[in-house]
Amino acid sequence: MNTRTIQKLRHKFILITMFVFILVMTVMGACINLSNYYVSEKQIRKVLDYMIEHEGQINRAKDKEEENSSRGNYLDEFSPEFALSARYFTATFSKEGKLSDIRTTHVSEYTRENASNYAETAYKRDTKYGRIGNFYFRRGLISDDNTMIV
Repeated sequence: MNTRTIQKLRHKFILITMFVFILVMTVMGACINLSNYYVSEKQIRKVLDYMIEHEGQINRAKDKEEENSSRGNYLDEFSPEFALSARYFTATFSKEGKLSDIRTTHVSEYTRENASNYAETAYKRDTKYGRIGNFYFRRGLISDDNTMIV
C-alpha cells in the first residue's frame, strides 16, 4: 500500500467513526429526552388527578386518621414548599356550562380574566387532559355534578 491509499483509508475511517459517534450520541440524547418527557407527563397527570380529587387543593388540612391512611400515596405528602411553588388555577363550571367560580391564588402572572379565558377554552374541549400554551389542564366532575378545570 502506498501513502495515498493509507491516507484515503484513514480519512474514510475518521468519517465513519465520526458518523457513528454522532449517531450514537443522537440516539442516546433522544432516549434521555423521551424518557424525561414521559416521566414529566406522568407526574403532571398524577398531580392534576390529585387536585381534582381534592377539589383544587394541595396539602389540604387533614385529620390524623386520614393522614395515617394515605401514607401510600406520595402526592399526599407534598412539602409545603411545593404547594407554594405550584402554579395553577381552578375553575368550576355549573351543570349548565357557566363559569361559577375561579381561584387564581396560585398563579400571579395571569389575571382572573385571562384564567377564565383559559378555563373556558379548556371546558369547550372534549378531552379529560390537555394543554393550552404552557398550561396543562385536567377536567373532572366534582360535587353536585359541577365540572372543575385545574
